[in-house]
Amino acid sequence: MKRRITFMLAAILFAVQFTPWRITPAQADTPLPPPVVEGWVLVSTADQLAYIDQHQPDYVTSNIRLMNDIDISGFAWVPFGGNDNAAFSGTFDGRGHFITGVEIDSADWEDPKQYENVGFFGKVTGTVQQLRLGVQVSGGANTGGVTGLLTDGGKILYTQVTGSVATASVSENTHVTGGLVGATANSTISQSSSAASVMGGYASNIYTGGLVGSQGAGLIENSYATGAIGLQSSAGMYVYYSGGLVGFMIYGTIEESYAAGKVSGGPGGPGSIVAGVVGQLGSGAGILRSHFDSESTEQSVGIASESGGTAEAAGHSTAEMAQSETYAGWDFVNTWAIHPAVNGGYPYLRPAVLTEDLANARQESAYAHQLEAYDGAGGGLAWQATGLPEGLALGSTGKLEGTPRESGSFDVTVTVTDAGGASAAATLRLVVAEPPSPDLGMVTGIVYGTGDMPLPGVTVTVDAYGISDTTRADGSFTLPDLPVGMQTVKFLAAGYKARTANVNVTTGAGIDLGRVFLEPNDPPSPPAGSGGSESSGSSYVPVKPSPSSQPDKAKIKAGGQELLVSVTREKASDGRDVQRYILDGSELSALFSSGSDSTIEIDAPVPILKTDLPMQAIRDILRLQPDAVLEVTMNRAAYRLPLRLWEGKPGTVLTVTIAESAERDLSNFKSALTEYGYEGIADPVDFTLDVEGEVIADFEGTYVERAIRLDTEPDPANATVVWVDDEERLHFVPAVFRRDTLSAYAVFSAPHDSRYAVVRTHHAFTDLAGHWAEEDVNLLTNKLILEGKKGGEFDPDGSVTRAEFAAMLARSLGLAARPAWIAFRDVTSDAWYAGLVNAAVHAGLVNGYEDDTFRPNDPITREQMAVMLANAAQFAGGLPAAESEVPGRFSDASNLAHWAKDPMWGLLSAGLIQGVDETRLAPKAAATRAQSAVMLRRLLVYLNFIN
Repeated sequence: MKRRITFMLAAILFAVQFTPWRITPAQADTPLPPPVVEGWVLVSTADQLAYIDQHQPDYVTSNIRLMNDIDISGFAWVPFGGNDNAAFSGTFDGRGHFITGVEIDSADWEDPKQYENVGFFGKVTGTVQQLRLGVQVSGGANTGGVTGLLTDGGKILYTQVTGSVATASVSENTHVTGGLVGATANSTISQSSSAASVMGGYASNIYTGGLVGSQGAGLIENSYATGAIGLQSSAGMYVYYSGGLVGFMIYGTIEESYAAGKVSGGPGGPGSIVAGVVGQLGSGAGILRSHFDSESTEQSVGIASESGGTAEAAGHSTAEMAQSETYAGWDFVNTWAIHPAVNGGYPYLRPAVLTEDLANARQESAYAHQLEAYDGAGGGLAWQATGLPEGLALGSTGKLEGTPRESGSFDVTVTVTDAGGASAAATLRLVVAEPPSPDLGMVTGIVYGTGDMPLPGVTVTVDAYGISDTTRADGSFTLPDLPVGMQTVKFLAAGYKARTANVNVTTGAGIDLGRVFLEPNDPPSPPAGSGGSESSGSSYVPVKPSPSSQPDKAKIKAGGQELLVSVTREKASDGRDVQRYILDGSELSALFSSGSDSTIEIDAPVPILKTDLPMQAIRDILRLQPDAVLEVTMNRAAYRLPLRLWEGKPGTVLTVTIAESAERDLSNFKSALTEYGYEGIADPVDFTLDVEGEVIADFEGTYVERAIRLDTEPDPANATVVWVDDEERLHFVPAVFRRDTLSAYAVFSAPHDSRYAVVRTHHAFTDLAGHWAEEDVNLLTNKLILEGKKGGEFDPDGSVTRAEFAAMLARSLGLAARPAWIAFRDVTSDAWYAGLVNAAVHAGLVNGYEDDTFRPNDPITREQMAVMLANAAQFAGGLPAAESEVPGRFSDASNLAHWAKDPMWGLLSAGLIQGVDETRLAPKAAATRAQSAVMLRRLLVYLNFIN
């Protein structure tokens, strides 16, 4: 049974006072180099990625690893490697992460022919693997989404490209353009794909291909292209080679690959050599077991012109391309998968677990390790693990965390399953060391650098005993087995000043230093007479770092008493003011010295307020107060946080953020209100929780309550709280409206964080006047749970399909749609109800049939509806025990399916459902839309989800 946290309302009417305290080091004005750990350059931020692009000679031979998804929008990216620099010859390991916002436009160059080889990379002779790229590339003579030129043993593995690729230089004799690569020679492309559109440029000889423009010696295998291929202009053109995979192929081999993107025929005539797979196939080249969609490519032949090479390029209808039987000889066990709701029904690449080693753990100490995997379906992965020691669990995002309760060596089998049901597994060894001896202790913490970002690669040492650690991707470190007493901990990082900290080591759970901030090195002074402000001439446009934090002390209310705490003033990425309030462990622990409930109240004239809470103190509080709840109120909004949500969780600092909407977001929100015909009561407030910058997406089914203070008390019949998604669409949130002696409040519950607002709307349907369900239908329509039919009607006596009721139920509980996971073979990802049905499945509200179908368009019966309603009640709060005399009241109780009996008796006992009359249940009868509305309202009132 899921638990909801009851809210305490409090009006906050006090001013925050600041007093000078201390100043932390100013942040650097220029990006710092990324750290290097065990021979790998670890890139975590856009600034670090920009740094290596600005300093290419230092990095083109390096091994580089992405640690996060990165958006480099706004950067004038210079193709990495090649052109004026040596080719990239290292390994660029994306670890399945996504680089978006890659924008290259020759119109921005001083000379339109400044770069010949253009893409995210210019020229590659090394390896690019497990990388996803979102590109808008225009320019160069050899142009590709990944690289302009792949040669001399270069490899592209498990890499995907989306966006657009085009050549643009107007004076070259030859233009070569491909979704992945412009031109290749002596290279390998394997298990990669492009959905990018490809446009040939202006030249005498034009080569375009979905994957590669011109293929020399080498191999393309187990790859595909689905982007459209076209020609910008045929002016001055002599010949145009274009293919769904490769435009011109003089040498090399294509094996077990396919094309499905439209291939433009160009101007036609003898100069247009265009086909579904390869335009021109030379005698030294070969195509084996490859295919194309003759309908979507709009091509009837796989090869337009050939000179004697092997040519196995078969065309098929779209329907045939969606059948695994079409691809004779292909490996649909280890390499390929196919599912009607993934990749347009075409084959896609199976997932793979990328993590090879697990960091060692220590018994009874918090542990966290982010696992990585390749997702060929692109719809998200489900993670599972077996063989874990007690106390550790693998989360939905692939993060292994917890506190191991036993020591030893464990073979952990990790399985990932993609949106089409394809899975991959790997067995990893986890070593859990015994706890330190009683006369030893441990020191932990997390190191931060510029931009308030965790800093990996920092060497942390206690020189006196030769004990050291290197901070991980999240900046965390652990120094075990330290003798008790005063120890000096040293922090060393490239680009930063050395720092030391004196720590009194004790036995037991250890000492958590919390956040450790390093000061960047002083920038070199400009040469005399330089003025210090001239541009270096680089085409890179940096994103401005946030201003340095200015720590102070400020008074807040904590546990009803004034408390002086540390505060820093910061800037958000959009320039808005931020104030961060930092409580130390003793301050937080003291709030729970006399009870399990406490409060923090902050009021300050800034749009974004943050409160940092030390995780070790939370763990200590839970040992004494397992039901501890902290209510955090900041300005007009409040959280009520059950601390048990972080029981056994790793991490150093929990940050609570409550933010007003930025001006642009607020403008978009008000435009959406106008479009929908709603009236705003309270502008959106953004609620966020994160641990070391990792946002907690949901609370695993626990409904956490929040509140927003209102200027006026609304009518609950036409007012509702909504959560606002990224496209400014509004969704119902369970909420009640209350009032104390000072203010009115919207108090609402949701199992996830978002932007929340309060709106008012009035609905009335033309066919409901005087109907027995009119009030209930109008109420739930005002709360965005129900929708009418065309013509302003509701059709109260019409039937309800299983998909419709599942969607209504998911909306009623405020669940977010989950479009990535395909639970049933007859629910496609593009169906209007797919995301809500998947959310209902994830929450345990609905089940399918034994043949893995959901039968979404079947009318729902009353007994099926009863089961879904009972599941919803259990998910959000629970049902009372059924009354023993209930079954005897109905003459047709024996007609009730065995799987529906307990849910039906529980709903009847709770008054959430009734018979069609005094003696009949009619369990097999189809439920009507009006009946659905009445039962949903009863459920929401029962759960205290509406007034």
